[in-house]
Amino acid sequence: MTGRLGPLLVVPLVVFLAVFLLYPLCFLAANSLHPGGGVLEGRTRQVGAWTAAEWVRSLTLENYVKLFSDGYFLSSLFNSVVLSLGVAVGSVLLCIAPAWVLVRTQFPGKRFFRAVLTVPMAFSGVIVGFMIVIAMLMNCPVEER
Repeated sequence: MTGRLGPLLVVPLVVFLAVFLLYPLCFLAANSLHPGGGVLEGRTRQVGAWTAAEWVRSLTLENYVKLFSDGYFLSSLFNSVVLSLGVAVGSVLLCIAPAWVLVRTQFPGKRFFRAVLTVPMAFSGVIVGFMIVIAMLMNCPVEER
């Protein structure tokens, strides 16, 4: 039964990815290619407000030149790359020891230890961020809220 329906079962995934991933990425890319678009100065006109001919004539890399020539944006990009590389290296170094222990040894409570290590993957980053905000508000005096 699923042999004939197999390709049809992929359609919802393709539609979901097109609507929630592909369309926003294409919109951002298209909006960044005309002056005043993107996040540098805010949008003056949305892509849909342009006619096709106006939009093609206005294609430029001006926003990208500004992005890579402005010191503020370059330092932000540099800090983001350094932070992401540091987090990646730190995560790998932090995870090598437990992974080695879990693969190479047998000990009582091994299944519980594995379960505890997978708890952070069960929480969404949004939920963790919300919990941090709530924890910060709980420690904040009432008059500052």
